[in-house]
Amino acid sequence: NTQRHFDKANAVTHDFFTGVVKGAASAAVAYLGVSGAVSAFNDSIDNLASLDDMAQKTGATVETLSRLQKVAIMTGTEFGNVDSSITKLAKNMAGIDDESNKTFKALEALGVSSVDAAGKLRDPAEVLIDVARGLQKYEDGAGKVAIANDLFGKSGAELLPYLNDVN
Repeated sequence: NTQRHFDKANAVTHDFFTGVVKGAASAAVAYLGVSGAVSAFNDSIDNLASLDDMAQKTGATVETLSRLQKVAIMTGTEFGNVDSSITKLAKNMAGIDDESNKTFKALEALGVSSVDAAGKLRDPAEVLIDVARGLQKYEDGAGKVAIANDLFGKSGAELLPYLNDVN
């Protein structure tokens, strides 16, 4: 009779601790899920803030920069390199009224305009997309590298593999 009570107590204790372990495991999984969601949300906010800062610096829209960032992620390109290239392009576009300007000549060779129909400078990230499309029609070689360098500076050649994937 006593043995039966010990066995019953053992079974109840086992069931109790099994329930505690299962509850703790469920709580841990729930915590990790919430923690992961909060982390992803914070990463998204940080990314948006970074794109907003870049938009202010270059005059590009956050939407266009976000498109270009997705291509960078997909191709394994450091987006900081794209950022600096857009900044360089924007700076060069601001001084484009001189027809001897390398940027003017390079854009002209690609059939890309730096101004809209109203004569205002276009979004430099949109210009970069048009440049990428124009460069994709060029054969790989010195001419293509020269145009990229005229538009983006010394890093233009390094940007070519990325530009080949922009559409």
